[in-house]
Amino acid sequence: MTLRVEQGKGRKDRYAMPSPVLLQRLRSWWRIAHAQGRMLPGGWLFPSMNPTDPLTARQFNRAVQAAAEAAGIDKRDRFDLCGPRHRGAAASASATALIASR
Repeated sequence: MTLRVEQGKGRKDRYAMPSPVLLQRLRSWWRIAHAQGRMLPGGWLFPSMNPTDPLTARQFNRAVQAAAEAAGIDKRDRFDLCGPRHRGAAASASATALIASR
């Protein structure tokens, strides 16, 4: 299964393959949100307050900040959405080695 990401980085539409664990969680979210009436049939996977509109970058950022605070994650320990590729080859290599070791 692939997910369509509309207007991602560089304002380009892309397709992404989620991991099996993420796919299971997204399917659970889909069922719960539909049962609660938070999503329209054929609508956005992450709708804004108005289910006909997608979640905005600002709303996403606020949700990430709220989740980090609720989890007790300090600002300097927060996840960087840019990823290691912007930090040079050494950081990228160490990140790859960390992932491979799991």
